Amino acid sequence: MHKRDKKLRFLQKKIGEISLAMFRAETDSLLQFPNNIISPLRTDEEGNVWFFTAYKGEFSKVAETSFPACLEFYRKGVDGRLFTNGLASVIRDDNSQEPGKILIRFRIVHARYSKNRNRFYNSLKTRISNFFRGLFATPQFQEFDLQEAMVQSR
Repeated sequence: MHKRDKKLRFLQKKIGEISLAMFRAETDSLLQFPNNIISPLRTDEEGNVWFFTAYKGEFSKVAETSFPACLEFYRKGVDGRLFTNGLASVIRDDNSQEPGKILIRFRIVHARYSKNRNRFYNSLKTRISNFFRGLFATPQFQEFDLQEAMVQSR
């Protein structure tokens, strides 16, 4: 199994477990994509996350457009948080009957996964110990850079 395949399988697993994300288009307001909560339809083997999102303007203005965006996966009660950056593309979906919703394909370029730290139930001694240990410890997250793999696959 390739290193890229392992990364994608890990990301697919975490996206499936968390299953909720905040979508944010990192572009000008002409596209009129509001920041909103999405639920992924699927994550494919190429590192694309497919989902519907709300749209306020005319569809013709964004058809065939790619733009930088991010998805932040988080849900209370699920251990971990996944932050992804990438390129989003509007997909023309003539079968969609939902007004004000459009289909987005989000290509993951970079991702960062971090585990939640359950501090509520720790004793004061444990919290103080963890605080000082955290000052000198390595970060508790994993980085995934898929851009190199994306450039090679084109």
